[in-house]
Amino acid sequence: MPASRPTRPDTARGLALPRVDSPALQRALDLLADALREEQRDPKLPRTGAEGDVFYRAADGRLYALAIGVAGEVLTVADGLPAWAKLPRVGAGGDVFYRAPSSGGGVADGDKGDITVSGAGTTWTIDAGAVTNAKLATVPTATLKGRILAGTGAPADLSGADATTILNVFTAALKGLAPASGGGTSNFLRADGTWAAPPGGSGSAGSCVVDVDFGAAISSTEATTTVTGQAWVTASSRILVSASGESTADHDPEDALIEGVTAIATNLVAGVGFDVIAHSPDGSSGTYRLWAVGA
Repeated sequence: MPASRPTRPDTARGLALPRVDSPALQRALDLLADALREEQRDPKLPRTGAEGDVFYRAADGRLYALAIGVAGEVLTVADGLPAWAKLPRVGAGGDVFYRAPSSGGGVADGDKGDITVSGAGTTWTIDAGAVTNAKLATVPTATLKGRILAGTGAPADLSGADATTILNVFTAALKGLAPASGGGTSNFLRADGTWAAPPGGSGSAGSCVVDVDFGAAISSTEATTTVTGQAWVTASSRILVSASGESTADHDPEDALIEGVTAIATNLVAGVGFDVIAHSPDGSSGTYRLWAVGA
């Protein structure tokens, strides 16, 4: 076999290949040069595909084949990749059609932290336990979150008074709120959840002796004294003061009746006592003993 000639550039193909005298060998070298040239032009060109396929370069740098579409479709872009799509059925002569980006935002399904996306980006669900107290709307002091309106609906800010309307009243079997008392001072809450007066009376009762002194001058028509140490007295006690029918150093038992002495209790102080004001229409003197009874 003749020796090959020195290597020289193949200017037609841009490759440095040797030239040989054998036509068959030279043809083989030419085919190899064509293949190398094609590989150099695009080393990642796919080796497969069908007639009519469209090749595109993806983000990874490789070329991929898009199968040929069907009649009536045009080449467009969906999510950054080429795709076939139908043309709209409306329009005028000379119109240019294009496909706008998807309005779905391109959010893929999956867990995004506190939110899980599903339904091809159409459903966004807050994960269980993701909403902490710090993420709730602020509320005033002494406010609860709840609902007192009938039916299902949004929660609202409730005051303490609002909350009592949905809490149980206590019974013999349940913990709960005390029922309304209706006011007054004579009734007490019973274990059955009702208010009633204690057996034997309608409230605390008491009595005491009261001495009032009109002084030395017979012209005095009024005498006042303060009574203390009466724990039974309340702010709403009713106290009756009258002559006791007892003698004092200054008067016989009947003198209070003869002199027309009357008296009232006033200025009541709960747990302490009251003032007594006595009156003699024609004036009197000395000390009278009275009796105060109240409940």
